[in-house]
Amino acid sequence: MDIFPIFTDYLIITLKQHRENHIEIIDFLRGLAALSVVLFHFATSSIASIKPNLVSDFFAWGKLGVQVFFVISGFIIPYSMFLGSYKLRDFGVFMLRRFLRINPPSYVAILMVIGLYYSAIWLVDRPISGMYWPGTDWKTILANLTYFFDFLDSGKYIVVYWTLEVEFQYYIFIGLFYPIMILLSKKTFWLVVAFIGYACLTYVPFLEEFPFFRMSSYFIMGNLLFLYKQNKIRRELFVPLIIAAMLFCNFQQGSPYVFAAVIALLVIAFVRFNNPVSSFLGKISYSLYITFLFSAFVMEIALNRVLGSSFEEPLKTVMMIPYTLWAIFFAWVFYTLVEKPFLKLSKYLTTTKK
Repeated sequence: MDIFPIFTDYLIITLKQHRENHIEIIDFLRGLAALSVVLFHFATSSIASIKPNLVSDFFAWGKLGVQVFFVISGFIIPYSMFLGSYKLRDFGVFMLRRFLRINPPSYVAILMVIGLYYSAIWLVDRPISGMYWPGTDWKTILANLTYFFDFLDSGKYIVVYWTLEVEFQYYIFIGLFYPIMILLSKKTFWLVVAFIGYACLTYVPFLEEFPFFRMSSYFIMGNLLFLYKQNKIRRELFVPLIIAAMLFCNFQQGSPYVFAAVIALLVIAFVRFNNPVSSFLGKISYSLYITFLFSAFVMEIALNRVLGSSFEEPLKTVMMIPYTLWAIFFAWVFYTLVEKPFLKLSKYLTTTKK
């Protein structure tokens, strides 16, 4: 029997299923959210020579990209679990996949930052201006390997890693909660009770050290949209639950954050958009998120040697462009050399045993 036609038919079917299940607008949202966070840090907080500048107030809103990421995770993670027919017995494999997808690239980025810090000390006998350094004690190292920054009361080598702490705690929670959510999706009363309990975990005293629970409203909104899009709950239930989640989000975080979350929900629910630029930014969004500070500090060192230690307006604002383009280029290189191999490795694992 000729096995080649069988293999090619299987490959075609698999690629077709991937295209059908892939939600392209997620690429756009991820890319936009990552880029907005980059611009926020460049314009307002991280790069000493170009902040503040003429666009600082405008890009201050870029910090809301983090909330968009949380809503995306609230939707896309259970969606992926649904496609993989996830069961509680798959929890270990699910967490291993998330570990391979998230952790190794983040560790490489940390090593680059540590190397850059000590290189600056060695070359110019002082740290890089604006670069936060938490030290190298065992608690700091352990916290940066496990993302339990709050629990271990430790600093971060890369300041945006607080969101990885939230995300990984969410993976643990959804890995355990997803089967319950699906089981109760046809039992309106108990589903409502489950989501109320989900929200109330925010106020359990011993969970205060876990920031996921302080951000749970974003994930709840994403979870609800997933259930609605998969016809697990009716519109008559979805609407009041999503309004309740919005009110809960407003109580947790405030109205600007509710606005960001709702925009993300509406885009996922109703917008169908894709082009090569959005696909590219979506593909490299994680690499961009974890490397933009490193690439910016590298450029800061190089430009300061050529142009001096500080810039004046309007050069401060103009310099936002090369800093951003360099961050995108560096992220693409990092994605190709570091993230992509681990992404492929994680895809070899399945959440079901065939």
